[in-house]
Amino acid sequence: MPMSWKSTLPMLALGSFLSACHSGPVITTFDGTYTGKAINVSPPVYNCQESTTTSAMNVVGGRVSFGLFRGWVSPTGTVQMQSQQNTLSGQFTGDRFVGQFQQGLILAPPIF
Repeated sequence: MPMSWKSTLPMLALGSFLSACHSGPVITTFDGTYTGKAINVSPPVYNCQESTTTSAMNVVGGRVSFGLFRGWVSPTGTVQMQSQQNTLSGQFTGDRFVGQFQQGLILAPPIF
């Protein structure tokens, strides 16, 4: 039996609502390009370098990207990014980023 317009209206409304949603908050306060440093806090078994320079870390519309890492900036400037089995987290202050890197750790997405 064909669906009537009355039965499809709730599905259309839900589709419109979901298409307007995004996967993170829109915080533009920290938009820009950052440099800084991330300290390695991985277990010794990973044999990673002690720290890495974070140059060309870009924030646009509150979404941050650095290499393969992606994440969202919180209203306070903190960030958690994931890339495969790696986590990069830290804080934006001025035009600098200071954070930590851990290989083999997947965190739940932050809730703002």
